[in-house]
Formats: sequence, C-alpha cells, structure tokens
Amino acid sequence: MLYLRDELFELVQSYVRLALNEERRIGKQYKGCAPEILVVGGRGMGKTAALGRIFDSYRNRCPSSEIDIIEDRYAKNNLTLSPGDTPLLTLLRRIKRDLELQVKGDKHPIRFPRLSVGLVAVKTWSPRWTLNTEISEKDARQQLDGAGDSVARIAQREGEDNWVRDWVADVFADLSSYSLPYPVNVFVSATVRAFVSKALDRPHGDEAISWHEQFDPSAGGNGYEKLVAMAGDFSLGGDHREDAERCLVAAFLADLDAAYDRWAWLRGKTLPLVTLDNVGSRPVGGQFLKLVLDCRTARGAPADPLVIVASALSDLGLSRGAPRAVRQVNLTALRKADVLRMLSDADASLLSPYLAHLISRLTGGLPLGVDAIAKAVAQAAPRDPHPSPGGGGRIPTVRARVDSHRLLELPAAGKKETSGAPVAVVDHLHQVLVPDKQLLDRLTLLSSARDQGEAQALANHHLPPGQSQTLVPDAEDRLRANGWAIGDEYFVPNPFLRMLLQQRFQGLPTTSAYSGAHTILRNYYGADRTGAPAADEEKRLYHCLAQGDREYVARRLRELLTEVESARWLGILVHLVAAPCGRLRAEARSTARGTPFGLARDPIGHSVTRLLHALWYQSDPLQEPDDEVIEQIADELKFLGRQSGIDARPFIQASHVWAPLLRDWKQANDLPI
Repeated sequence: MLYLRDELFELVQSYVRLALNEERRIGKQYKGCAPEILVVGGRGMGKTAALGRIFDSYRNRCPSSEIDIIEDRYAKNNLTLSPGDTPLLTLLRRIKRDLELQVKGDKHPIRFPRLSVGLVAVKTWSPRWTLNTEISEKDARQQLDGAGDSVARIAQREGEDNWVRDWVADVFADLSSYSLPYPVNVFVSATVRAFVSKALDRPHGDEAISWHEQFDPSAGGNGYEKLVAMAGDFSLGGDHREDAERCLVAAFLADLDAAYDRWAWLRGKTLPLVTLDNVGSRPVGGQFLKLVLDCRTARGAPADPLVIVASALSDLGLSRGAPRAVRQVNLTALRKADVLRMLSDADASLLSPYLAHLISRLTGGLPLGVDAIAKAVAQAAPRDPHPSPGGGGRIPTVRARVDSHRLLELPAAGKKETSGAPVAVVDHLHQVLVPDKQLLDRLTLLSSARDQGEAQALANHHLPPGQSQTLVPDAEDRLRANGWAIGDEYFVPNPFLRMLLQQRFQGLPTTSAYSGAHTILRNYYGADRTGAPAADEEKRLYHCLAQGDREYVARRLRELLTEVESARWLGILVHLVAAPCGRLRAEARSTARGTPFGLARDPIGHSVTRLLHALWYQSDPLQEPDDEVIEQIADELKFLGRQSGIDARPFIQASHVWAPLLRDWKQANDLPI
C-alpha cells in the first residue's frame, strides 16, 4: 500500500459515490459533471499503483474500465489497425465494452446505442470512398464481410456467425429497391438501419437516431443522413475527422447521461469509472481527455456521470482551457513515517532501527522505490507468523539480519526471470523506472558523467563521430520525456536513479567497464598533477576516487593543503567524496578509523587520508550515520586546522557544523563551506 494518497482516494470516492474500501454510499458531492482527475507526478511517483488501487477497489462494484495508454494498440502506427481505424476508435470501443459489463447488484447495465450506431457508420465506410462514390454489389459485400466481426462486437454478438449473416441479409434486403451501383450514402444508411433493427430495441434505436439528427442543428438531414456525413468526415481526416470524433465522444457521454436518469440517481446507482494510465505516452490519451472536456463545456451539454481518473507526467495543458473541469492531484514523495509503516510486515528485530530513514534518504521518498525495497525487506525478514507464547513451545528459528548495505541486492518480491531465478530489487527498479532498454543502456554509461561535457567525452570514446554527437542531446530529451529532470551538477541529476544506474554499471559482465568510464573522464581533465590546483581539480579527483585510486587522491589532497586557501581545499574535498563508494565501503571505513594506508608516516598526510576516507564512507547512500566515523571527521578537521600555515577558521567551523549535519543524515553534497 502506498501512503500519502488520501486526497486522491477521497476525491475519487466522493465522485463515484461509493467508499473505496467498504460498502458505504456517499452522497452527491458536486454539481454537473465530475471533473477529470489528473494525477501528476514523475516516473516512479506511484501513479500507476494509485490508479491500480482505485480500479481494484471498484471493479465489479461499479461500471469500470482500466486502460493503459502505453499499450501498442493505442499507437498511431499500430499495424493491427484495420483500414479506416484509429487509436481513438480502439479506445472508445474498449471503454464501451468494459462499461457494458453488468456489475454486482445492478439489474440495468449500461448500453451505448448512440455511440454504437456512430461506430457502425464509420466501420462500414471504406477509406477509399467519398460522398459521390457509387459501389457495386461485390464492393458492398466485401465491405460488409470486412466489417462483420467489428459490428458484431459493437452489438455484443461476437462469435455469432448467424447474427452477422442475418445482418448482411437485412442490409441487402434494404438495398433491393435501389438499382446498382449503390450510392455510398444509401449503402451506409442501410447498414445502420439493419443494425438498429437487429441490435437495439425500439426505444433505444429511436433515441440513437434522433440524437444524431439533433446533435448539430446547423446541418441539414435526418439522423441517418447525419450519420453518413459523420462517417464521411471521419474518412477525410484532418479537421473533418476531429469533428467526427467529437460527435462520437459526445454520443458516448450522452449514452451515459441517458443511463443515469433520475431513477438511477434515486436508486443510488454508483457512477461509472474509467482509469487512464500514462495518458501522455500516446497522442490518443490527451486527445480523448480534451474531447471529453470539449463536449462537457459545450453550451447545453448534459451533465454526464462519468468519472475519469488519468495519470500523466505533466498537466498536459488540460486545466488551462477548462480549469473547473479538471482536478489536478500532484503526487509527492513519501515521508519517513510512511516508509516506517510500509515496513510493518517485516520483523523489526532483524532490521536496523534506522532502516526507514535510510530507505527514505536513499530513494528520496520515491514511492516506487520505497515500495519495491519495503516488500523485498518483508520477504527477506517476515514477521514470525507463529510466535511462541510466553517464550515456551517450539524452538525459535534463527534468522539472519537484513544487511542495510545490501538492500538493493535483495530478491524483489514476486519477481522472477524467465529461468525462474529471482530478480534483484536493483534490476526490477531498472525495468520499471527506465523501461526503454536502449535508453537504460545509454544512461548506464552516461551516469558516470557529472555534466554535459563529461557525457560527451564518454560518447566520443564509445561511438563513431556521426553517432556520438547525437547521443547526449538524445539521452537528455528522452530523460525529459520519461519524467526525469535535467540538471547541471550531474548528467543524471536524480541521486536514486543515478545510484541504480551505477550499480548496474558495476555489475556488467565486463567488470572493467565501470572503472574504465571513470578513467576516460579522469583523462578528460589531463594527466596527474603537482603543484597549484587547476580550476577543475576537484572534478578530476572525483573520477580518480571513483575508479579506486585512493592513494593518489590522498597524496594530491595533502599537496594541495598548503597550495590553496582552506575554504577552497574543503570545497575540493566535499566535491570529490561524493564519488560512488560501493564495493570499497569496508576499506573506506577501515582506513578512516586508522588502518595504515599510503601517507601513514606523515601525521598530516595520515590525517588527510583518514578525513578523506571517513567523509567518503559517510557519504555512501547506503550508509547510516556512523557516530565513530563522524567523530573522526570532526577530530581530523580540528587537527588540520591547528597546523602551521593553514587558515584555521574554515576547518574549525566545518568541524562544528558538519558533524551535526552528518548525524542528521546529510551527506557530502549537503555540507556547507
């Protein structure tokens, strides 16, 4: 369960008129149409989980439809689309089919006669035709054969071959009074009349045709003629198709309005619900929402009962045109208290008492990350379902504690490879946070870079010139498109995503690839240096440390101690210890606590080495505040501040300010100079 979503859930249940988790009716909370609810948040913020919980809570309790726009069937270039078909028609047919299913306790399922006759008119019109086209009997039969299965589904008669044959026979019986070739308007009118006769009862059929006749009073003709004109407009494309699509969506909403007459309201019928995930991933998602808004805000439009809950990375500009018709809910990061509750299924005695705080800092409260890690922890250390009362009875099982440093290596709950092997949390999160495999591979390489220049250096090394120039801007564009921010300090600015990518990089079969990337970036800033620092010294030392060249970094810091102002030296230190620590975590702590290393014979050099490793260790994302190490940092800062030729004030100030911040879970990037 994801927390901090109460505003969204309360909003939805007030519109559906049924409590989310209990059989309790809720009175009508609004006048007119329920506004579209747009759930906005970056990737991994829990939008899909929130929509999934809403749908799961209401399925079979109210007419409902669950749609993920990212599916290929809603793509413009979907090869399975038949001629004249579009993603919008696919979407409308899917929602119609779902909402027509009968739900528990409702003896009057929703029907869509107005939409159905519109869909039949469009389906039986060939994209090759115009209003002046005349067709042969062969052409007519070919068109009916191609449309038969679709028309049967519209009529809820799929799989009934006899029904399709009878419908075709009725069409030709209607056409018998006309001489060949058939005018296209006569043919399409006949297909609709036969459908009305076979699929709709008399009141619904009359209402459907009458509605289309009255939909656009400025255009002449009866209902059948209006349907023919609408089908022709749809076939033309462009602005004409937009008008036709608006008519179809209006018909869909009008059917819902008719299904919820005053008797339905008095019976307390729960409102229909549609959840649309990833609406920004395909053009049809925003198109559908905008068409619904257009229809609802048109003069004289009825107040339909449809509740739409959609998710997107951004607001899609919907609220600018109709602010009262869109209710935007921004999902935010989870708090530490929420993380603690999400760990309630795990045995607390097997966990670090500060694990919730560590997960919160590690993930930045990203709900998808928190959820995956919390479930993995609960799977690794479940609460004992059979505790021994009073300490007696069976012998308790000795179970291992969960190592906080290995959180991301735990098996992800319920996730396995095709071979049956468990998927680690880190690999599962790669799949859901960066589902595009090509983008994931590119970001894995570029995650070692701190800025665009470094990213370009990696691209130049790994790709030929023609491809390397486009890799970096393309990766940035795709980061934005996937809901990840672009920053100046790191090429992949989100620290959680960056760490996941770096862990993937370190785990690649070519074990030298990760250190090799940092070698490339180290060399990007030139050869090893002596004497006064260059302007980019800290950037070079960052990559030296990341590739594991700890001795050179310590020696260079010792040299710089008397070459630069104290504040500048501390700034270099803070910058470079943000380098990934990972597999060298244990060595870093050992050296921080005094294990001889490198400059051990030089007291000042030894102090610099201990300070470097202590701050590097304490800045690892998987490391909790370590009192001994933090105290060591404060002591080394004070010691260095007392050396001759050094401005003591910045060191003494840092010794007093940094220690409390580090104990408060801050890390290198948060330390002031």
